[in-house]
Amino acid sequence: MSVGFAIYLLSIVDSLGNFVTFLAIVCLCYGTFAFMSTRCYRMEKTEWERSHEGCGPNCKYTECDRCPGFFWHTVKRPMAWIVLGFILGAVNTLTPNSKGLAAIYLVPKFVTNERVQQLPDKALDMLNLKMDQWVNDLKAGEKK
Repeated sequence: MSVGFAIYLLSIVDSLGNFVTFLAIVCLCYGTFAFMSTRCYRMEKTEWERSHEGCGPNCKYTECDRCPGFFWHTVKRPMAWIVLGFILGAVNTLTPNSKGLAAIYLVPKFVTNERVQQLPDKALDMLNLKMDQWVNDLKAGEKK
């Protein structure tokens, strides 16, 4: 993977997470609305619809209890949308944000790099030299 592409992915991962959250909310709302609307419609059927004749494997009336398509249209389809919403929510929860991805990608590179390992020692040496120089300058200023 090229460095440019990795930087691009790190920059858009938060936006992708927001998009997945939006899709999860839409799926949950649609599934809940579809389930509730089919349940309410089912309760308002007329007597003719309840006693639908000629039901069987070839029946095209999807709202009939005895038709094979009834269960799919009233229960399975809305539940599939609800389950998809929960799956998208889980994917969004388990996907790290840009800071987490940067840490996952960069920390191992820093830990295994020899030059980076020498930086703290060099920084302490430089700080000690500078502090000694400041102390000597202060002592010289007091003697004058």
